[in-house]
Amino acid sequence: MRKYQKKSSVIEAVQLRWSEWDEVCELLGGIACALRGGARAVESHYSETCGDHPPFAELMIPTPDGLRIARHGDFVIKNARGEFYPCKPAVFRETYEAVGLDDANQKA
Repeated sequence: MRKYQKKSSVIEAVQLRWSEWDEVCELLGGIACALRGGARAVESHYSETCGDHPPFAELMIPTPDGLRIARHGDFVIKNARGEFYPCKPAVFRETYEAVGLDDANQKA
Protein backbone atom coordinates (compact mmCIF):
# COMPACT_ATOMS: atom_id res chain seq x y z
CA MET A 1 0.00 0.00 0.00
CA ARG A 2 1.26 3.49 -0.83
CA LYS A 3 1.77 6.04 1.90
CA TYR A 4 1.35 9.80 1.60
CA GLN A 5 2.67 12.72 3.57
CA LYS A 6 0.85 16.02 3.90
CA LYS A 7 2.44 18.63 1.67
CA SER A 8 4.13 21.42 3.49
CA SER A 9 2.36 24.75 3.25
CA VAL A 10 2.61 27.99 5.12
CA ILE A 11 -0.62 29.45 6.48
CA GLU A 12 -1.53 32.50 8.53
CA ALA A 13 -3.50 31.90 11.72
CA VAL A 14 -4.58 33.55 14.95
CA GLN A 15 -6.33 32.09 17.95
CA LEU A 16 -9.84 33.47 18.49
CA ARG A 17 -9.81 35.28 21.83
CA TRP A 18 -10.94 38.75 22.85
CA SER A 19 -7.31 39.59 23.67
CA GLU A 20 -6.39 38.76 20.04
CA TRP A 21 -9.39 40.52 18.45
CA ASP A 22 -7.29 43.08 16.53
CA GLU A 23 -5.18 40.27 15.04
CA VAL A 24 -8.34 38.36 14.06
CA CYS A 25 -9.62 41.46 12.24
CA GLU A 26 -6.24 41.97 10.57
CA LEU A 27 -6.18 38.34 9.38
CA LEU A 28 -9.71 38.55 7.97
CA GLY A 29 -8.73 41.69 6.03
CA GLY A 30 -11.47 42.71 3.60
CA ILE A 31 -14.22 41.09 5.62
CA ALA A 32 -13.02 42.47 8.95
CA CYS A 33 -15.22 45.54 8.64
CA ALA A 34 -18.23 43.20 8.66
CA LEU A 35 -17.32 41.77 12.06
CA ARG A 36 -18.74 44.55 14.16
CA GLY A 37 -21.39 45.60 11.66
CA GLY A 38 -23.40 42.38 11.72
CA ALA A 39 -22.92 41.52 8.04
CA ARG A 40 -24.47 38.32 6.72
CA ALA A 41 -21.20 36.58 5.82
CA VAL A 42 -19.45 37.11 9.13
CA GLU A 43 -21.06 37.88 12.41
CA SER A 44 -19.72 38.05 15.92
CA HIS A 45 -21.37 38.10 19.26
CA TYR A 46 -20.40 38.42 22.86
CA SER A 47 -21.66 35.88 25.35
CA GLU A 48 -22.15 37.02 28.91
CA THR A 49 -20.06 35.49 31.66
CA CYS A 50 -21.56 32.25 32.96
CA GLY A 51 -20.48 31.46 36.51
CA ASP A 52 -16.71 31.22 36.67
CA HIS A 53 -16.31 31.02 32.90
CA PRO A 54 -15.05 34.15 31.11
CA PRO A 55 -16.96 35.65 28.19
CA PHE A 56 -16.14 34.13 24.84
CA ALA A 57 -16.12 35.07 21.19
CA GLU A 58 -17.64 33.26 18.23
CA LEU A 59 -17.42 34.06 14.53
CA MET A 60 -19.33 32.75 11.56
CA ILE A 61 -16.62 32.40 8.91
CA PRO A 62 -17.28 32.03 5.18
CA THR A 63 -15.31 29.00 3.93
CA PRO A 64 -15.33 27.27 0.53
CA ASP A 65 -17.62 24.68 2.18
CA GLY A 66 -20.10 27.26 3.49
CA LEU A 67 -20.37 29.14 6.77
CA ARG A 68 -18.50 27.58 9.71
CA ILE A 69 -18.40 28.64 13.34
CA ALA A 70 -15.08 29.46 14.99
CA ARG A 71 -15.49 29.35 18.75
CA HIS A 72 -13.40 31.01 21.43
CA GLY A 73 -9.99 29.31 21.51
CA ASP A 74 -10.23 27.93 17.95
CA PHE A 75 -7.67 29.07 15.42
CA VAL A 76 -8.80 31.04 12.39
CA ILE A 77 -6.67 29.95 9.44
CA LYS A 78 -6.05 31.72 6.15
CA ASN A 79 -4.51 29.32 3.64
CA ALA A 80 -2.28 30.12 0.66
CA ARG A 81 -5.36 30.62 -1.57
CA GLY A 82 -6.79 33.22 0.81
CA GLU A 83 -9.54 30.91 2.08
CA PHE A 84 -10.52 30.92 5.76
CA TYR A 85 -11.14 27.95 8.05
CA PRO A 86 -11.72 27.44 11.77
CA CYS A 87 -9.49 24.83 13.42
CA LYS A 88 -9.68 23.28 16.90
CA PRO A 89 -6.57 23.95 19.03
CA ALA A 90 -5.56 20.27 19.38
CA VAL A 91 -5.76 19.69 15.62
CA PHE A 92 -3.90 22.95 14.96
CA ARG A 93 -1.03 21.99 17.27
CA GLU A 94 -0.74 18.52 15.70
CA THR A 95 -0.78 19.91 12.16
CA TYR A 96 1.14 23.20 12.27
CA GLU A 97 4.23 24.69 13.84
CA ALA A 98 5.25 28.34 13.97
CA VAL A 99 7.72 29.59 11.37
CA GLY A 100 9.58 32.85 11.01
CA LEU A 101 9.48 33.76 14.70
CA ASP A 102 12.11 33.44 17.34
CA ASP A 103 11.28 30.94 20.13
CA ALA A 104 10.34 33.69 22.59
CA ASN A 105 7.61 35.02 20.28
CA GLN A 106 6.01 31.76 19.14
CA LYS A 107 2.37 31.35 20.12
CA ALA A 108 0.22 28.28 19.65
